[in-house]
Amino acid sequence: MADILASVRGLFVTSDRNNYQYVGVRGLDRPGGYNSRILLLVDGIRVNDANYDTASIGNEFFLDVDLIDRVEVVRGPGSSIYGSNAFFGVVIDPRTQTVDSLAVLDLAYGGKLSDRLDLSSRVYYGGYFYDATFPYDAPSVTVNKDQARAEWWGGEAKLTRHFARHKVVFGEEYQDNFRQDLKNHDVAPYALDARPRASYVWQITRAQDTGAELENSPRHLAKLNYTMPLFGDALRAGMELQYTSSRKTLAGAKAGGYGIANLTLPSDKLAQGPEVSTASTTCLTGHSASCGPRCSRCPARRRRRPAPLGKYEVEAAFVHDFAKFVEWPAAIKSRDTLRLCVLGRGQFADAAASLRGKPLGSAVWEVVLSAKAAI
Repeated sequence: MADILASVRGLFVTSDRNNYQYVGVRGLDRPGGYNSRILLLVDGIRVNDANYDTASIGNEFFLDVDLIDRVEVVRGPGSSIYGSNAFFGVVIDPRTQTVDSLAVLDLAYGGKLSDRLDLSSRVYYGGYFYDATFPYDAPSVTVNKDQARAEWWGGEAKLTRHFARHKVVFGEEYQDNFRQDLKNHDVAPYALDARPRASYVWQITRAQDTGAELENSPRHLAKLNYTMPLFGDALRAGMELQYTSSRKTLAGAKAGGYGIANLTLPSDKLAQGPEVSTASTTCLTGHSASCGPRCSRCPARRRRRPAPLGKYEVEAAFVHDFAKFVEWPAAIKSRDTLRLCVLGRGQFADAAASLRGKPLGSAVWEVVLSAKAAI
């Protein structure tokens, strides 16, 4: 699902390198958001989890994308229509669908012709309409369409004669089933005509209170898709180029931009039954800590991957993030430096010293290591 959304105009996807991927909309993808501002619906049913309100779009997405009929992206806030979490947009994933409809029209008359003779009659119309879509494995995933149509009309008349202890009924009924249609077929894969599709998005997102540019918010998103048949209808080629510009990190630095090239060659003509597909993905530009979800496949990225942070480095980073998001009094916010005093020496003191000089809003860190706390 992440690869599908990454191809949509104005959306970008990042990975935390722990098999989880997050989608950004209109330049907004706050770290720690867990896709909670995106509502994911499958057949109209909300599937965001109950713990973190996460919309799962990565490897943790619980359905095979081969079963997807179509993906609809509804942009903008939609909480009043679809429910909570629909702040950035709604991703709708329709799959198995069944619709049954029944229509009935009936006109009846009943009355007495005499004290011992009753007459009743009626005419009627009925209709039944059924449409269903079923994905199944046979052996490759196939979408099956099932349809039924039935319409009928009829009438009946009944004459009842009453005797002292008995009654005799005379009647006639007629029904004409003038429509009885049953249809069932598999949706055959279609050959793609050569068609290009391109999009470019320029965006700037800033905090409303400070005006500072938000983290993990690229200014430029460019995408180019091209599909075409090869060798008649033996192969179908899908080529895609994606570019995501640099963005600001939580530490105030810049993560470099990157580009991704993707080539997919699917075919269902090479052998009877199974469908064969091959794909290649290449990272084109700089590697960074926020590189794309598939960039970990690049050998250069694997060689340059930093060692995992230790316990004390994580604690120092938490202190930085905590100070960053705290609403400080005006007297402190106006200072040029924010002093962090560490009593004693040790591994945490060494990790905290790495914060010295790092930007924190309009101020920078001042770290004091001492046997006694500075005032």
